[in-house]
Amino acid sequence: GYWLETDSRVAHTGLALLAYMAYGSRHDERCAYREPLETGLGWLVGQVRSDGGMMDGGKMYDQAIGTYAIAEAYRITQDEKLKEPLAKAMAFLIAAQDPKGGGWRYSVHQSGDLSVSAWVIGALVTGHVAGVPVDVEVRRNALRFLDSVSGGGGQGLYKYMPEKEPKATMVAAGLFSYQMLAGTVKDKRVSESVSYIMSHLPDDPKSEKKSVSDDPFYYWYNATLALRLHGTDNDSWKMWREKLN
Repeated sequence: GYWLETDSRVAHTGLALLAYMAYGSRHDERCAYREPLETGLGWLVGQVRSDGGMMDGGKMYDQAIGTYAIAEAYRITQDEKLKEPLAKAMAFLIAAQDPKGGGWRYSVHQSGDLSVSAWVIGALVTGHVAGVPVDVEVRRNALRFLDSVSGGGGQGLYKYMPEKEPKATMVAAGLFSYQMLAGTVKDKRVSESVSYIMSHLPDDPKSEKKSVSDDPFYYWYNATLALRLHGTDNDSWKMWREKLN
């Protein structure tokens, strides 16, 4: 009923389910891949404890990605069986937010990093859109965290933590997080992020070695989502999609 990759069955099951749903599968009607989606989602929901926690590898990544998958399933289907476990899992994430900095990291109230925070923001905003409200103060504090890890003239060059240097993976994660929280705005922050990503295209190994890890899929994932939200009529999306394909 779950996918096993590293220490967290919750996180990797969540990633697999998100992939099925992105393909267009649903757990509540006849379609391709319904069976593994339905089975995996049932297992995932069963991991949500009474306090909303579902971490199994010991880090907030588990909680965030597991919650994200349930939120997406609820957003797509409005299956009432998902609402209560989703609300509990989201409440756990909200309670874990760093009260000073507004971000998230491995444990409750720890000073945030953008990698973990981006997954949490995706989960909470998806749940909010699906119909489980997230208080405006939580979202405002998350935006404040994004400000703290942003750089560049337009605040569009994001970093893992405030003291780090901007990297392509974090610029993409930061842009997607900003779009999730602020909407699909077209301000100077977004323009700076998009310009940076377009200078780090998937088929340019030199730029990837400079600024992306040896395994660039995490970068490609966030950049694809962010550029898709930026607009399919933009040249940036068309060029990115062509190069990625």
